[in-house]
Amino acid sequence: MNTIESLIVDRIGELLDLVQIDDFRFEVEKNELLEAIAIRGKTGERTCLIKAEVRESNNAIYIPNIMLPLEMRHLGLGKRMIWLIFMVGDYYGYAVYLTMLTDSYKQRMLNRGALPTAEYDVLQIVKSTNLHSENDPNNDIYLKLPS
Repeated sequence: MNTIESLIVDRIGELLDLVQIDDFRFEVEKNELLEAIAIRGKTGERTCLIKAEVRESNNAIYIPNIMLPLEMRHLGLGKRMIWLIFMVGDYYGYAVYLTMLTDSYKQRMLNRGALPTAEYDVLQIVKSTNLHSENDPNNDIYLKLPS
């Protein structure tokens, strides 16, 4: 695992350590791609929340998968993970792309300022992309801050 991959794993792990949703625990790991996984405590069911691929050959990070369970939607978690990946990539001079987008998600990200590319289902995340959630990041539904 290279430095950028290690930093992404660390930052996503720190974010997920703050998430308090009943019956879930989280892992961030590097297999073929970087993956953040939600694990249901009762069933052990594993759901990949986000995947990212760091390509040193062209200084790019590709995010081909963001899939949140119903309990985690509308909390800003997906946008926060994208932002953390972007911040690490940007620091090291890497471009960050969302790939394999559905039409509806593509339109929402275009509305937030992601840039179109020559490929139909690929958008570039840039500093001006609005990845902030309308939900308060300190909302007790999403975060439980240490006392």
